[in-house]
Amino acid sequence: MTTDPQNADVLVHVLTGQRWLRWLNGVLVVAWTLMAASEIAHRRMGWSLAFHVALVVLWTAVFAATRTRITADANEIRPPERWRRIHWAEVAHIQRPGPYDGGVKVARTDGKVVSTGFPLRYAQRLAALGNVDVRP
Repeated sequence: MTTDPQNADVLVHVLTGQRWLRWLNGVLVVAWTLMAASEIAHRRMGWSLAFHVALVVLWTAVFAATRTRITADANEIRPPERWRRIHWAEVAHIQRPGPYDGGVKVARTDGKVVSTGFPLRYAQRLAALGNVDVRP
């Protein structure tokens, strides 16, 4: 759990993806960088060099985009989907995590159950932030 030093009532969690995927990504970026360096060393400046440089830049951008920030404060929960926010006024309660749940889910006042993206260990902290109960 990370809290914002400016405001102790903000909960932040960063999703970084699978470890093997990050390693694979790192290996591919290094390989493409070495290929681009080889093109420069052999003075073959052309489409091949542009291709390798573009791959390094685009793949690095994709890797950076896999880091997703989830934030909750006294007003709302901001899940990984940037267009969706869950306001605490819409939350009836936080569902008690079951043995096979992958993350914290909230039950909204309209009856829908929505995933927040937070790991299970944050359920009590989220309930305290939103001043709601944790129920089965």
